[in-house]
Amino acid sequence: MLQALEALVWSIATLILFGCVIWMLISRHSLAWSRIVRHSPPGRRSTHLALGMTLLGFVVTLVSTALVLTTSWASRWLSTPQWSLALVVSTGSLVGIGWLCTEVSHQGRLAHDLSQEIRQNNALRAQVTQAYMRQQHLVQRQQELLQERDRLYREQVTRAERDALTGLCNHRTLMSALEHLLTRCREEGAGCAVLFLDLDHFKQINDMWGHRAGDALLHQIGKSIQQCMAELDTNHVAGRYGGEEFMVLLFAVNAQEAAHIANQLRARIEQEVLVWRDEHLSSPVSVRVTASIGMAVYPIHATRYQDLIHRGDQAMYQAKQHGGNRVCIAGTQGQWTTSGEGQTEGLTSMETMTEQALLALLQARDSQAYTHGQRMAGLTEAIAKRMKCSAKEVAMVRLAALLRDLGKVGVSEELLSQTGPLTAEEQDAIQAHPTIGHAILVQAGGIFSLLAPIVAAHHEHWDGSGHPRGLQRESIPFLARIVAVIDAFDEMTSPSADREARGEGDACAQLIQGAGTRYDPNVVQAFLDVWSLRQRQRQQQPRLRASIEQE
Repeated sequence: MLQALEALVWSIATLILFGCVIWMLISRHSLAWSRIVRHSPPGRRSTHLALGMTLLGFVVTLVSTALVLTTSWASRWLSTPQWSLALVVSTGSLVGIGWLCTEVSHQGRLAHDLSQEIRQNNALRAQVTQAYMRQQHLVQRQQELLQERDRLYREQVTRAERDALTGLCNHRTLMSALEHLLTRCREEGAGCAVLFLDLDHFKQINDMWGHRAGDALLHQIGKSIQQCMAELDTNHVAGRYGGEEFMVLLFAVNAQEAAHIANQLRARIEQEVLVWRDEHLSSPVSVRVTASIGMAVYPIHATRYQDLIHRGDQAMYQAKQHGGNRVCIAGTQGQWTTSGEGQTEGLTSMETMTEQALLALLQARDSQAYTHGQRMAGLTEAIAKRMKCSAKEVAMVRLAALLRDLGKVGVSEELLSQTGPLTAEEQDAIQAHPTIGHAILVQAGGIFSLLAPIVAAHHEHWDGSGHPRGLQRESIPFLARIVAVIDAFDEMTSPSADREARGEGDACAQLIQGAGTRYDPNVVQAFLDVWSLRQRQRQQQPRLRASIEQE
């Protein structure tokens, strides 16, 4: 019975061994069974079954070994050591073959699963790549739509801010730019200028060649203005004010610089030639046009943008009334051309026009100060010559006498016309007019910027008690000391609302008393010499007249 049981156990172990090999072959070439019996990933179910069968075979082998060692028919032919070695070798072989079969099956299944996952990953990668390409296409399309939207937006902004015919700023943009420009000038203490430009006899061009020719000419003039301003390299804004009128805003310029730019612009337009072709014309025609330009400067002519526009527009119409193709400054009746017509002695034509503009501004605001300056001019020149000043200094001191109270344009009219004692604040406001005059003259440029320190110091005293800076002695400009003496003399000898005029002798006595404290003693002496000479001439005039009548 033990031998039969032993044979049975060895038969079962052999069947298990061959079953593992057959299972490995079947599971390697067929997936149908694994798909039916498994719910986990491929290969894991079959691997567990093979391991279980191997373990069962190992247990059966151990049992059979125990039985053989106790009672076995083989012990009659083999010794116990040999039989034990045979059992160990056979058992190890069975275990190794079982493990090898299991591992081969397991590795095959892993390789199959890995290849399947690779194929799935490749398919997913292809899908992701395709989706990425579609997304890139959508992003590119979105970028194109955004660019198109930005282009349309810029076109709308351009149409809202630009004149469609000339490409320059339109009227609304010009007004906004002018307000911003004046605000910036007030904050930075800078000057600016407004140029009004109107094409001369433009209606005749429309009547003769048609409105299409007029539009083509306006387009060309707009380009010419842009090119001219770009070549001059100035901080500017140019636009079409309306019809055939254009406007140019210049920042950080004085009157001299603005007038130079205006004349360059006028000359550029004069040189422009439009070659007009039309089906009704047998040959092309050349169309020329000139421009009249009016100029107003901040803060010389106005401080509000409405007043600045009004003054510039008036100057432009004055230029047209004088024949066109010229530049006029606001507040003047003359005009500036390249020929230098109307030039006064010692000054260029532009400086003469600026002088007229400033005097017109002073006369409109404070006629008494204007008349006061006119009376002072001749006597101031005489004293300057008496003190052996150069011709340039004589011209400068004459201008200083005329414009010494220019800063009063910045003082309210109520304060200027007020009679009686003034409060401390009102006194400070009036005493600020030399500083205001200095700022206006600096903005006028040219010789007027040299004149500005004289006007600023004409209320300084020899002993340092004057205003606005408290200068004393030689630190006060020499010509300002001359203006101070003449200003004091004329003020004492002129009546006012709150006092009567003094006699000239009394005024001279007051000057002598103030020499060395309020006034430069040398200037006072020169003034007395000139005044005495004029007094003798006055006394001699009746005698000469009587002798002439007797003869």
